[in-house]
Amino acid sequence: MCKRIYAAILLAAVLLGVAACGTAKSARTERNFTAARAPGSALPAAPGSTLTIAKESVSVRIGYGDYDLETLTVTPPGPGPFPLAVISHGVPFGGETARRKIRLRRYLPLAEDFARRGYKAVVFARTR
Repeated sequence: MCKRIYAAILLAAVLLGVAACGTAKSARTERNFTAARAPGSALPAAPGSTLTIAKESVSVRIGYGDYDLETLTVTPPGPGPFPLAVISHGVPFGGETARRKIRLRRYLPLAEDFARRGYKAVVFARTR
């Protein structure tokens, strides 16, 4: 049951991110994948001040239960679309108490790093 809920929440977060990213190819996206295949080539990173950071809460219904997701989205500069990186904290040890203590800002440096490399990064956690 818990795995099914987690899978549904992950799917909802991915679908939200994909909807925000669009589907057309962009030169920026191709540039990033080309550089990833060529060892030793460096891309200029987007400065931190040009990244767009947004935080919001989303409610999703899974089966008969309602769940709240706290999301943190970091978007690189430019019109997009961008490839999507989904960052999940996983299942914390300690059950409900540990889950309530999860703070998305802990994952902000990782999300910013993805965004500086041309990815739209979405971090999410279930809050209720």
